[in-house]
Amino acid sequence: LKKGNRGIVYTAFYKKKKVAIKVENKESKALDRITNEAKWLKLLNKHSIGPKLLFAAKKYLVEELIEGRFIMDSLKEASRENSKKILSAILNQCYALDRLKVTKEEMQRPYKHVIIAEGKPVMLDFERCRSTQHPKNVSQFVQFLTNAKVHDMLKQKGIIIDISKLRILSKTYKEQPGKQDYKRILEALD
Repeated sequence: LKKGNRGIVYTAFYKKKKVAIKVENKESKALDRITNEAKWLKLLNKHSIGPKLLFAAKKYLVEELIEGRFIMDSLKEASRENSKKILSAILNQCYALDRLKVTKEEMQRPYKHVIIAEGKPVMLDFERCRSTQHPKNVSQFVQFLTNAKVHDMLKQKGIIIDISKLRILSKTYKEQPGKQDYKRILEALD
C-alpha cells in the first residue's frame, strides 16, 4: 500500500476484513518503531484515537485498514460545515493526546497522517509517538491551520481564521494547557 521512511504497509484480509500490515523498513536506521507504534495504539485506541490495533509482534503490527481521503483532499471537497466538523474533531483528538501527555509528532504537517473516513478523521502513523511533560499536538495543528495554503483554502469556504489571534491563543495554551484556553482555540474557528 505504501512505503515510508520507517515502515512498509501491506494490505491483506483477516477474518474476512481488509487490514493493514505494517512492517519495519529494513533501510531505516530507526529502531523498534513498530513496537513503539503498537504500544501507543493499544493505549490510544481506548480513547478512540488511531486505527484499531488487532495484534502485533516485534517486527509487525496488524490494524484495521482506514479507507478514505487524506485531510487536504477531504477539506477541498467538504462543505463549510463539514470542514469545521472535521477540524474540530482533529483538534479534539489533539487535545486528548495533550491531556494524556503524549506527543504524536507531525501534526503541523498532517497531510499523510490524517485520513477522513466516512466524515470522521483518523490519525495514522504513531511510530514517533512519545510521552512528554510538554505535549504539542494542539499547537502543532494550529500551526498547520495558520499556514498560508490551508488558511487560503479555508477562507474560500467562508472559514475565516484570524491568524494572529489563533497563534496567540495557541501560545497561551502551550504555556499552560487547559480546558478554557483550548475552548478559545475551538471558538476561533467559528
